[in-house]
Amino acid sequence: MLTVLEHLPDGFLTARGPELADLLGGPALVHLPGERAQPLFVSILLHGNEITGLHAVQQLLSRYRGKALPRAMTLFIGNVEAARYGLRRLPEQADFNRIWPDEAGRLHAPPSVETRMAGQVLEIMAKRRPFAAVDVHNNTGHNPHYAAINRLEGRWLQLARAFAPAALYFRYPPGTLAMGFGALCPAVTLECGIVGAGSGAAHAAAYLDNCLRMTTIADETPPDEALRLYRTVACVTVPDDVSVTVGDAAPGQLHLRNDLESLNWQTLPAGTALGRVSGVAAMPLEVRDVNEQCCTAQYLRLDGDQLRLRQSTTPAMLSTQIRVVRQDCLCYLLERVGRPHGAHDG
Repeated sequence: MLTVLEHLPDGFLTARGPELADLLGGPALVHLPGERAQPLFVSILLHGNEITGLHAVQQLLSRYRGKALPRAMTLFIGNVEAARYGLRRLPEQADFNRIWPDEAGRLHAPPSVETRMAGQVLEIMAKRRPFAAVDVHNNTGHNPHYAAINRLEGRWLQLARAFAPAALYFRYPPGTLAMGFGALCPAVTLECGIVGAGSGAAHAAAYLDNCLRMTTIADETPPDEALRLYRTVACVTVPDDVSVTVGDAAPGQLHLRNDLESLNWQTLPAGTALGRVSGVAAMPLEVRDVNEQCCTAQYLRLDGDQLRLRQSTTPAMLSTQIRVVRQDCLCYLLERVGRPHGAHDG
């Protein structure tokens, strides 16, 4: 399933996302030399509809055409078959950002061709001792740019701080690429806003260039004023048997408010309405904490036909793209955290 290359294929720097499947034949690992041998690992297109990473890498490597990179780089180009159709993943596929073992080598997804590919990538990269790993993503809803990390250690926090003033610490959901690479090197996930909006590709390209030029990553915790850190406390999903709509569509059992995405990264008071409920007596959403325990009643309540927050919380990744809501989730719930010096999640 995995193609390993020692150079960029002809046409890569100008290729569009839907063209990569024919160009590469499937997921590809591309090793590029640089002045420093220890490589920066960069992952793009784990989700086929998130093309900002592709554009960022194309911008970055075009700048170095005919010149040596400051540091070697290994580029992983993920779900090119889904990219052919502009989809997060194909129905028969596993999610490419849920297939990776954690730092202890535990796999949280059913064995599949995708999990075997992930293991192959990690085995190859373990021999190359990467300097750092960067996984570039988009959000499906309007969100500020932010970094996500899986460890509260100095080098992880410094990588996050170098991208944006806000960062998200999470351990759930498991199976992300950044968690898998945490056993090899500091790793960060970049969330670059929605596809095609603003300066996501330019921001990511500048960040990757900065990482290539780094000689070391300080193993020091940034001060709280330099990095606002949040953590995931719960995930909100729509059960399969609940119909969900938004906008001008005929109302389903749950009809989301039109401006739902404007609530991302806002601290919302208790009582905030998320949508209207019709034709169901039961709660139309499910909330699970980081231990996958149901905690719906802790966060949500029904008030007549209104679905409201039971307590104040901060949502992220709220989306009104129903296909993505079905494949992933409606949102995550966050809380602000402080960091004792030298904090470690174990």
